[in-house]
Amino acid sequence: MDLIKQEAAHNLNDSAYDFAGLMNDLSIIFVEQEILEHYEQLPVTRSNDVVIDNMETEILHEYGALGGQYKGNVARGVTTTENFNFTISLGGTVHKINIGGTVTFSASRSITGPGQNDTLYNGKQATHNFACAILFGTITRTTWDLVDRVTGEVESSHETVQIPRSTSNTVTYTSLASIHADGSIEINSADPDYGAVSLWDNLNEFRNEIEEAPYKYLKGSVSARCDVCGQN
Repeated sequence: MDLIKQEAAHNLNDSAYDFAGLMNDLSIIFVEQEILEHYEQLPVTRSNDVVIDNMETEILHEYGALGGQYKGNVARGVTTTENFNFTISLGGTVHKINIGGTVTFSASRSITGPGQNDTLYNGKQATHNFACAILFGTITRTTWDLVDRVTGEVESSHETVQIPRSTSNTVTYTSLASIHADGSIEINSADPDYGAVSLWDNLNEFRNEIEEAPYKYLKGSVSARCDVCGQN
């Protein structure tokens, strides 16, 4: 799964494959399996002699970039390796969907500063190397009933909306950037296939936007929208 998740994130926009579809299908399988295993191990399920029935899972948001984080940067010419630890927490409303509780994903990355001759995709000299991360995942909704094993009568109905941990992946990136005298920032797209450079008014703007709209950093465009839900 670790290899599949890595390939899915890095080749998400490759039209020769349907990695999003694969991750959506796997998400449904894992979510339902986890719910079944939960009740199998729950004493109250056995004591009340109930079983799961009518389980259905739908994809509320297909696999894609759900959240992100900027952690820091290293200046040009600095050869000392710096380590950055990422913690991406998503809760409440994520891409217009209420997922309820908070889920947290972690990763780490070590970087050094750009070389003296390193340039952005637009040819400008890189002044810094940025450490960032993007969480890729699917949002699912599962409903099921607990029914009496003998009579088939519905005892209770349940629902969960979640980002399946089994198919989610936090991918770390190092991106060349230029920080200008006025504080504005130009930074390479996280996905090299876009080969684009986005311009931000200041570091705080970039830091805030990457958290809820990581696809802007991914594509290298401040006007980019989510390919799945159209969120800007």
